[in-house]
Amino acid sequence: MKLGLNAACAALLAVFVSVAAVGGEANPASIEGTVSKDPGGEPLKKAIIEMIGEAQDEPANYTATSEQDGHFKISGVRPGRYVVFVERTGFIAVDAHHHHQTEGVPISIEPGQQLKDVELRMQPAAVLTGRVTDEDGDPMPNVNVAVLHRNLAGHGSQLDLVGADRTNDIGEYRLSGLPPGRYFVSATPVLDFQSIATPSKDPAAQTKLQLAYVATYYPNTTDRSQASTVEMRPGEETPIDFSLVRTQTARLQGTVANLAPGAHTVVALHSSESSLVFNETDVGKDGKFELRDVAPGSYTLMAIEDAGQQPRIARQTINVNGANLDGIRLTPQPGATIRGQIRMAGRSNFDFSQLAAYLQPTDGNEEALNAAVHSGDAFHVKADGTFEWKNIPAGTYSIEAISSRHDEWIIQSALLDGREVSDSEFSVGGGTLSLTITMSPESAALEGAVVDEKSQAVAGAVVVAVPPARFRKWQSRYERVITDQRGHFRMRGVIPGEYSLFAWEALEGNAYLDPDFLKQYEARGTTVRLEKSSTKNVSLPVLPLPEDQP
Repeated sequence: MKLGLNAACAALLAVFVSVAAVGGEANPASIEGTVSKDPGGEPLKKAIIEMIGEAQDEPANYTATSEQDGHFKISGVRPGRYVVFVERTGFIAVDAHHHHQTEGVPISIEPGQQLKDVELRMQPAAVLTGRVTDEDGDPMPNVNVAVLHRNLAGHGSQLDLVGADRTNDIGEYRLSGLPPGRYFVSATPVLDFQSIATPSKDPAAQTKLQLAYVATYYPNTTDRSQASTVEMRPGEETPIDFSLVRTQTARLQGTVANLAPGAHTVVALHSSESSLVFNETDVGKDGKFELRDVAPGSYTLMAIEDAGQQPRIARQTINVNGANLDGIRLTPQPGATIRGQIRMAGRSNFDFSQLAAYLQPTDGNEEALNAAVHSGDAFHVKADGTFEWKNIPAGTYSIEAISSRHDEWIIQSALLDGREVSDSEFSVGGGTLSLTITMSPESAALEGAVVDEKSQAVAGAVVVAVPPARFRKWQSRYERVITDQRGHFRMRGVIPGEYSLFAWEALEGNAYLDPDFLKQYEARGTTVRLEKSSTKNVSLPVLPLPEDQP
């Protein structure tokens, strides 16, 4: 059947409007740019570019690979906010100030926008190589060489692991893919587990101090306070050799009391100065244990009893000052069970599978918690919001909650056996505790721009919301974002309260967690008070970074 002219035009127009509506609704944009080496600007091919959408529902993600000339282009991009990451083996992403960039590059895409000239920079990674020998110059195999950096949370006394490698049969090691920077480096011989597990029966050996190889820090010191940092530059191999010398060490002897029949029990010694396990041994059937070759220092001694059901843990801080320690007594105790319910204020129906709640140790108890709960699924929340967390060792904790798709929700209240603990740390001793967590959508939001002295927008600036002094040892109470290509930033899901805002043109890592670093800027912060369900817009002056940044 033929259509009349008017009907045909009407049909054609309807099709056109329909197509335009679909295209207008999506109105895809595009982004293109280059990946280059820093410094020098040489094009870098085969780099993988990833765009991760920040949308709450059905976020859009895109990927591309840089070409021979370093160019990349991604078409059909849905409008919204994204974080752009770039990866390539042997390189690390950096910002315009040559700092390691772990958070990616924030970018805002408008409908139909053709964003061009995006510059992504990559620096050749640093490499650490060397050799470990004994006092006679002979190679030492199986020595663990670790690269460590200072943990800036709290007082910054602990060292966290960045990378590690074992020496081969000729005492050589090689660590690659390291971000350039300043690090501590240690060499720790693998323990002789046979001698550790078999206590000496020689009475003379029971009393005298032993000579042994112990953890040694660059430049060849067993005293961590005397260690120096090593500067590792981009694309360069830094040679560090160690010559280990036997030193006087102590022996720790003791008993683990009240062992369950058939239980397998381990005593582990953790250094208070780093995240590494220093020493460990099995406990005999008579409950006795012995740890040898312990260098002077501060340690956490733990006994972990696993009888096939709930593990029991004992934890004790000890200081070794060059003398043997005898008569240590550890009595493992069962962990606590915390049962409870998460509720959403004003909502009777909620998908709790998108929510993760957990306990955060506030007393350096991470080793005990990890040993007790075994897996990351230990703090699982059921679909109906109920949970049962078992084997929680004695210690002090705070409560954290994360929602992957509802980031405006925050903890409104947390009642532990009827006591409010949402804004405080609390102690766990044992038994069964009841915890009720109420989440609220009444979080605050913070938006704005960072400008220089000429009121020009500053892209890539690091904006940090610093909480009041009483919350500053809780890293989760800080908020950190990076400005996009227009100098804009946005923080969502912020706990209402007072904050000091700082915007640095560049910032290496989380230096703001160091109280001494932050003290330099206290007077230059912008104070804001965020009310429930509010959005505050601010303009922040950019702060230069001092040359002596840690």
